[in-house]
Amino acid sequence: MFVIHEKDRIIRETKDYYSHQLDIEYFIEIRGEKTYFNYLELLEKYHLCKTFENVCLLDQYAQELNALCFTYICLYEDYLKEAIFYDEQTITYSSLNRMCIPNLITIITDDEYLEKEILPNSLNLKLLNTFRKNVLEHSLIEAKSRKEEIINFIEALPKELKESFINKLENLNKRFSSLDDISTFSL
Repeated sequence: MFVIHEKDRIIRETKDYYSHQLDIEYFIEIRGEKTYFNYLELLEKYHLCKTFENVCLLDQYAQELNALCFTYICLYEDYLKEAIFYDEQTITYSSLNRMCIPNLITIITDDEYLEKEILPNSLNLKLLNTFRKNVLEHSLIEAKSRKEEIINFIEALPKELKESFINKLENLNKRFSSLDDISTFSL
């Protein structure tokens, strides 16, 4: 049997609780109370009505933002792997395949030519790793530095990926225009 620990708080904070009671309980069973409360706090922070409809809209936005960022993280990691593979003769492609951004950037920064050619000067490696971690943990929407992380990631992307990512991010933000203040930003 599933138990909601802070049901009184949920009733108090969700304006349309009684008209969506079963849906809210199911949402909490699937996503968890913490996620539900985080969404309510985001809605409050941006002065949006704390309704179940807005919680669902925010959840959908968070899932799609996460999927978009995850796709481009994978593409960026593949881009880095290709650059390393073609420059370094000692590294096998199978060993590269098991590496992710932190390992790949370490290899690149150890090679002066690769670092100069591939990584932009303004790249904040710590922020890039935080961004990757937040995306993999599905907590990007809740990250306090979400905007800075995404801007830093955009700066890291090669031109072709950067343009595509920005277009898709802008389209995503347009689709969720009712969450205007929460959606990342317009470029």
